[in-house]
Amino acid sequence: MKKIIIFLILIATVSVAFAEEETLLNAEDLTYKGFFTGILKGTEINDHGAAIIGGRGGVVINKHLALGAGLYWLVNEVEGNLQYKDEDIEMYYGGFWIEYIFMSDKLYHVSLGTTLGLGEISFDEDCYYDCRDDCRDDYHCYDCRHDCYDDCYDVCDDDDDGFFVVEPEINIILNLTNSVRLGTGVSYRLVDGINTDGLSDSDMGGFSGHIYVKVGF
Repeated sequence: MKKIIIFLILIATVSVAFAEEETLLNAEDLTYKGFFTGILKGTEINDHGAAIIGGRGGVVINKHLALGAGLYWLVNEVEGNLQYKDEDIEMYYGGFWIEYIFMSDKLYHVSLGTTLGLGEISFDEDCYYDCRDDCRDDYHCYDCRHDCYDDCYDVCDDDDDGFFVVEPEINIILNLTNSVRLGTGVSYRLVDGINTDGLSDSDMGGFSGHIYVKVGF
């Protein structure tokens, strides 16, 4: 009797040991496909029309969930209209990219995505020298002129300004081939952290319309 009980316990132990582990995702059922996307955006920055180009890449899991990273930068001239910083604003931003693609096998389908990351704006490097030129023109006494020079340091001290960005978007996608997608959509750029005098977060944020080509590999 003891031998039978021991045998049954042994069988039960082996069965449990070889039982399939329950997991949220089964690795054997997952499919992976890499992708790269080139994108062109039209938007408004500091009340001026602006063009932004960029790219993102990563992996699509089970044809629905895309994970990766993106980088975008301003390519046209956008005036700062600020004292001694009236030259073009330069901007770039990027970060983590996540997207969910609905019914990806259909000819036309929809996706929702978000960029979450950091960015930076900068201005003309001649800010300080332009300010000094004005000081020489406006002040003729030595002390007054050098006091003005000191003010130039305060005005031009921070030519670079970093910010945090979240940009959700919705897309309509056309399957051109098995590995090429054409998409268009809209996004909203939420910016936080602009500290430059005369500019606000809302000046650098706003709606964008975009088109893109995605290539899978």
